[in-house]
Amino acid sequence: MAMPRVAHVQVPSDEGEEMLLEVETLNTVKPRHWYFAGAGLALLVVLGVAAKVVYRSPETLLQSKNFDINTVQEWEQIPGIDQVVEHAKTLELKQPLRNLNDLFYESQPEELPWIRTECVIDVVQGAAYLGQAVVFLYKAIKYDGIRCPDNSPAGCAASIAGFITSVTWIASYLSFAANACGAAVNSGALCAGDW
Repeated sequence: MAMPRVAHVQVPSDEGEEMLLEVETLNTVKPRHWYFAGAGLALLVVLGVAAKVVYRSPETLLQSKNFDINTVQEWEQIPGIDQVVEHAKTLELKQPLRNLNDLFYESQPEELPWIRTECVIDVVQGAAYLGQAVVFLYKAIKYDGIRCPDNSPAGCAASIAGFITSVTWIASYLSFAANACGAAVNSGALCAGDW
């Protein structure tokens, strides 16, 4: 409900003087923030509808042309790929491209001691697991005249599992050593060591 408000109005009189009258008026002024909120909401709705009309998702693009992604033999055949490539050309780099020299350990003198330490540790670990594999193999084949510990299937299985585990650790550490002891990063060796 609107609240009455008293206003002072100057009115000229017949004698040439101005009179001051009190007039009750209704306060019909609404707060302006509701106008701004409504205008903002209307603008969002209009922009949303416009964006929906202008932007077509890749799925609708593919469906509208009866396109099957499984029939693409080369990436150039993908619809709209030209626009993607052009957009990619306009993007700015956030950091400079890496140089090919970054793959060589000598180009990173602050990292070189750590890389050489990793080389030594990987070789020592590989040798230690080689010794452990020999011990497990010896226990599985011949152990002071008793074949397998406790002469039981479980003892045999433990020795064979230990041997197989040791061989896999040897392969892993030697792969890491092939990367760390070389002059450059060896991604194949890193991949083999992580399996």
